[in-house]
Formats: sequence, structure tokens, C-alpha cells
Amino acid sequence: MKTISTLALGLSVSLLTACGGSSSSSDSVESYDTDSYEGRTVSSDSLAGTWVSVHSGDFTDTEDGVTVKISYASKEYFVIRPTDNGYEKASCSSSLGFRDVRQEEDGQVTFDYNNTASVTDNKEMSGTLETYYFDSEEVPFQALKISDQFDSIGSMSTTGSVAAEEDIFCFSQSNGILTWNGSHANSSQDYKAGFEGDYIRFSKDEEDINIYSPDYDFNTYEGETASLSVSSKSDSSQQMSFYGSNDSDDINGTIQIQLPLQ
Repeated sequence: MKTISTLALGLSVSLLTACGGSSSSSDSVESYDTDSYEGRTVSSDSLAGTWVSVHSGDFTDTEDGVTVKISYASKEYFVIRPTDNGYEKASCSSSLGFRDVRQEEDGQVTFDYNNTASVTDNKEMSGTLETYYFDSEEVPFQALKISDQFDSIGSMSTTGSVAAEEDIFCFSQSNGILTWNGSHANSSQDYKAGFEGDYIRFSKDEEDINIYSPDYDFNTYEGETASLSVSSKSDSSQQMSFYGSNDSDDINGTIQIQLPLQ
């Protein structure tokens, strides 16, 4: 079974019919918002700080009589920090770790290549994110600065064939539902963590788990061992543990997220 994000990137009827379905699975997407972070006292002097963003989307495509719908929602914590030339934003999915934030003449900012946003008092952002499901499409997003701190928001520790301690500057979670012709096909959960110069991604659907980083890759779809457990989750913290094993690597890991309270 491929995950929703993988299916959507290279969609074809043959992939869909290979998935199999489960009528007992939930067809509702867990939504995210920034309500619990409202009302914090943060500076309007600078973009630098810890931010929370949310976005969601619904995408539909019909091919050869099959109507496929993907619905998803995503929430991301990220750090923006000052540089000699302006600002840079932590990425959850880049080996670069941080990417430059370009401040445009019209008062907007551009980040993560083609994503643009309007900024209000250096405390709020609203704009569009580019997505790649059936085609290149844009979805609206909103972001809120919740702290002026721009230190790490968590850490990851791994033992085994790749032992490491990494500070986390970006963390995202998303969930989605895939249906075709109105019937449930698959549901998926995805988590990403971005470090100073690397990242890790976890994708979990109803049948398989994939753990990927530039240093290792575990995929139960290919007969390898992978597990993921979220032991606690709140609006300000999260704890996860994972394990992966194949012919090349054997790794245990934990992730802890703790957002600044102010």
C-alpha cells in the first residue's frame, strides 16, 4: 500500500486498484486551527520567533471513469531566525535545514521557493502554499507567531547503526483521506521533523509505515520492519518513538517536541 501523499504525486488507476479498501475506516479528516495560541504577547519588531501554521485542502480528479478525492489537513511548527541579510525559515523537508525568507517590495514574504504570504505586524501571516497532488495547485494557509524565541522546539535521539542527537526546528503533522467513486480507499498520517541540516519523515497508512531520512529508509511495503508510536500529544508538546530495521540498518529513536509557552 502506498501512502496518500505517494499516490497523489503519481496518480494512476493501476495504483488505486492495487490499494484495497476498508469500509470500517473513518472518512473524516482531523482539522487543525490556531485558536489555542491566540492572545500571546509577542513583538511586532521582527519576524523572528516560533510560528504555528495550518492549512487544508480537497482535491478531486476523474480519469477513466474513476473519481478520486483527496482530503487532508496539516499543522506545522517552525522557527524563523534572523540572519545577516534578513531572515531564514526552518524547513521540515529539506537537507538544507533553513531556507531564506525573501521580503518583497509589496510587503509580502516568499519562503520555501514559491510560497507567498502577507504579514501583519510581524505576528501573523496568510497566503498560499503550492501543493502537488493531481496538478500544481495552491491552498490558503494562515500562521501565527506564538513566541519571540527562535531556539529549537525539540530534539530527536537515535541509537543503533546511526546514533545521533538532533535539535528540531520544524515539526509538521498531517492526516488525509483517499476515496474513489465515493468509497473509502485509504487514510494516512504523516509527520516530519527538520533539523539544522537534515530531516526525517514518517508516513503511516492503514497497512504500511515508511520511515525516511537521507541516512536510512525503512518501508514495510517492501518487507522491512518499521514502527511508529505517538505516546502523547497536545497543543504544546508531543512525544514519539520509532523503530526501523532492514539489511543495512537497525535504529531506535525518540522525538520530543516542546513549544515555548510564551
